This record gives sequence, structure tokens and C-alpha cells, in this order.
Amino acid sequence: MPDFEIIQFFAVLGSFVLLIASFKYKVCIASAYFSVIVTRPGLYYPFLRQIRFELVFAIIALLFILFSRERHQYLNPGKSKTLRYLYYLILIIFLSMIQAFNFTSSWEWIYSQVLPATLLTFLLLLFCRDQKDIKIFLWVFCIYTFYLCYEPVFSYLAGDLVFSFGDFDYAVGKKGLVANHNSLANYSLQAMPFLWYLSVISKKKIVKIVGFGLLAFCCYAVILSGSRGGAVGFVALSLLMVMFAKRPVFMLTAALSVIVAALIFMGDKYFGRMATILEGTGSGMSAASRLDGLIHGIEMMIKRPILGVGPGCYPIARKAWFSWSLWAHNHYGQLAGELGLTGVIIWGRFAYEYIKSSWKISKSSETEPFIKAIATAIIITSGVSLVLGMATHSLYKLIWYIMAALVVVLEDITRQNNMEFSTAGSSKT
Repeated sequence: MPDFEIIQFFAVLGSFVLLIASFKYKVCIASAYFSVIVTRPGLYYPFLRQIRFELVFAIIALLFILFSRERHQYLNPGKSKTLRYLYYLILIIFLSMIQAFNFTSSWEWIYSQVLPATLLTFLLLLFCRDQKDIKIFLWVFCIYTFYLCYEPVFSYLAGDLVFSFGDFDYAVGKKGLVANHNSLANYSLQAMPFLWYLSVISKKKIVKIVGFGLLAFCCYAVILSGSRGGAVGFVALSLLMVMFAKRPVFMLTAALSVIVAALIFMGDKYFGRMATILEGTGSGMSAASRLDGLIHGIEMMIKRPILGVGPGCYPIARKAWFSWSLWAHNHYGQLAGELGLTGVIIWGRFAYEYIKSSWKISKSSETEPFIKAIATAIIITSGVSLVLGMATHSLYKLIWYIMAALVVVLEDITRQNNMEFSTAGSSKT
């Protein structure tokens, strides 16, 4: 395998290439900004850290938005319930910050997590407008997810950075978004449905080879992560893929083959660790802490019911009230604790609206094959993310906002196609 520093150099170079391409192909600015969020070049290159490269890139992206007034119509919330509740959610997050348990910490969290997600959302809504744009962005999304997975896998195989649970070794990143084995599994899983459908729907052999190759690598990363949550997520992914497959028997056979191969390849220690999943909260402190994270989040909501303790303040409030400064490691505990009852209602409606819209698009007989495939991938990724939410605090993860923005774009494309179909039918009569 090529050294990670080589892959890293080309990944960062890719951000510059995408930025330059943005002046001709506007969708590339969304792809470029996503690549910067993922690579975080300031962590690895001191010069880029000194010039605040990521901030400069964000300002450039913001200028693209400000100087594209003719596209601002795409931000109209009146056309889509998904978009409306996305705006409500963003509003609730900022209102919660104002009354946060610790305003300074909450603002830092908003700055590092929420603002990038919001900016990327607007970039997708404005500049990702047709099937070609969606395809470009999703391939960049999948390739840079592969980049995220590459370093932990490379380090594990090279014996450079290996962590252990007792006598079981697992892969983890040195820093950045995958500096945790659960994050490695989660990021790998969220790209897999898109890789599958992008590969299946493509008519080009080379695209299929690359797509399935990246899919296999992401699957391998989930296995090497040793994450029990990742294993549960893979089972959920497999079941959903079978449900939506045209050939469910083939899909089920493929999924079972991967699971069996993983257990054989990784050996008894891996099997022993995965078997503890069946013990539930009795499988150790890690599993029990997820349930505690949910319980403490609900108790925070009871203490501050309207808007919660504020974004990023879960561990601070937990330390003050429960003498334990650990993150929730539970999406629903984080949601209840940080955004309160209002946030729970708005986030629930937000997720319901975009998943419902994806379902309608995927099941419509008038939907084009590519649009149907992407809508299906969004449903599956959402289902997997909801399952993973029991073991990870993912409230501000990019994937939710990416999927919601893509659903709004799919709605627009479907609406436009239906209008053109109706116009064509009227002209014939």
C-alpha cells in the first residue's frame, strides 16, 4: 500500500483542484469544501495552519454563495418541508447556544461543527442542481471517505499505530475525524450504500471496478476497527440492502459471506469480542455507558426542558450534575440533553420529513433510475445512522445535513421532470 503521506498530499491537492474547477463547474465548490472538512490540512501542514487555511477556504465558499444571487431561489423553504424543518433545526441549535450551560464552549462547538455543516448544506442546495452535479459530489464524498479510512488501515497493517482491547488489536486514526475506532466504522458505513448504488447504476466498467473496490475497502475498515457498534451497523446495513435489493437472495448471500469471512479472517479474538454484543449492557462499561448517556441526556432535558444545555455542553453539564465529564456516546441522549424537548421534536420531524420524501421518490414509478438509486441510498444510510445513534453522539455529523440537502435537490429535480413530462403531454394533445 502507498504511504499515507502520499495519499494525504494528493487529497489536499485535490481540494485545490476542486476549488479551481469551481470557477467553471459550480458544484465543485461544495465538493472542495467537503474535502477540506475531511482532510483538515491545518492539522498536518504547519504553513496552512498559520494562514488559517480552513477558515480562508470557508470564506471563499461563503463568497460563492453571496455572489450567486440568481440561485438564492433554491433556498426558499416554502417549496419543501424537508428544507423548512432543516432551517428550524439550525435555528433551534443557535437559540440553544444563546442560553447554553457554558456559552464559550457552546460557541466553540458551533464554530467547529455546526457552521461548517450549515455552510456545506447551503453549498449543496445552491450548486448541486442536477443528476451530474449529484454524481460529482457523491463520488468526491466516497473518495474522501476512502481517504479517511486509509490512514487507520495503513497504520494497522504497517504495525505503526495499533490499539488493543485486552488481547484484541484494532485500527484507529492518529488524529482527525477517525481518531476513534467507532468513528472509523461509522464513516466507512455511511459511504457504503452510495458506493453500491453509484457502482450498480453506472454503465462504465472502470467505474464499477473502482466503486466496488472502494466498497470492499470500507468494509475492511469496519472489520479492522473492531467496533461492536460498527458490527451492529453492518448488520443493519445488510438487512436494509436486502430489503431494497432487486435480487434479495443474492444480496443476503453476499452479506452473510462478508460476515463469515470476517470472523474466519480475524480469528477467535474478533469473534469473542463481537459475541459480547449479545450480552447487551452486560458486555462491559462501554455498552453500559451508552445507556447512561441516554439516561443522563433525558435527565438534562428534564432540568432544562425547552432548549437543553446547549450545543457542545453535554460533557460540561454532565460533569456538573453527574460528576462524569464523558460525551453521551448516544445520539438520542445528546439530542435530548443539548437541545431539549424543542430540539427533540424538531429533529424528529426533520428526520421524518427527509426520509419520507426519499421513500416517496424511491417508490415512484415516474422516478428516473439514478434518482431512485440515490434516494434509496439515502434511506439505507439514514437507517444505519439511526441504529449507530445508539452508540455514538452524531447530532452534528455532516451526514445528516448532506442527506437532507440532497433530498431537497432530488425533490426539485423530480418536480422539474414531472412538469416537463406534463408539458410534453399537453403539447401532444
